[in-house]
Amino acid sequence: MSTTIARVERWVLRAPIANPVANAFGAMTNRPAVFVRITASDGAWGWGEVFSNFPQVGAEHRGRLIESIFAPLVTGCADDPATVRTLLERRTRQMAIQCGEPGPFAQISGGIDQALWDMAARRAGLTAIVCVGDVPLASTSVNGTPSLLRAAAHAAVVTSVGPCPISSTLRLSVGGVAAAAPVAFIASATTATATRTSNHV
Repeated sequence: MSTTIARVERWVLRAPIANPVANAFGAMTNRPAVFVRITASDGAWGWGEVFSNFPQVGAEHRGRLIESIFAPLVTGCADDPATVRTLLERRTRQMAIQCGEPGPFAQISGGIDQALWDMAARRAGLTAIVCVGDVPLASTSVNGTPSLLRAAAHAAVVTSVGPCPISSTLRLSVGGVAAAAPVAFIASATTATATRTSNHV
């Protein structure tokens, strides 16, 4: 018997910043975050994160889109990431174009996709990166020697993805010379006080 999506929950959080961060869009006085948790009919669950840094009210807006559009669309569907991704692409594409918001719609779809892959990995007892398997990465040209690139990758490639550290390897090829650098996926607790501005769906 296949499992289905039983519940979609979302949290909109904001952590104050002591020193505002200036960027091309203005100053950020807090760090927003939108998290989505999907629970399946068998009790399995997974977490995803939705980009919400801009505009200032973007986090709350994405939370409302999850509640009003995305949660009703996926609740009751098979919890297979590819099936849900296809459904969301088909059912939200015209809405995203009509309201002129392809970014928020794609970001929410990405967060739901993350949550479903996280759930699949937890069920299998694997890390998400192992569960997803070989995903081709975009290629880019970079000037530098393999040792310089290796050092830069060691220093720069860090992201937060879940409740436990996951390690993988970034494979680089420079002028036909292969170089590998560990990629640390680190889950770190936020030290700032987060204010919960929304509940779950």
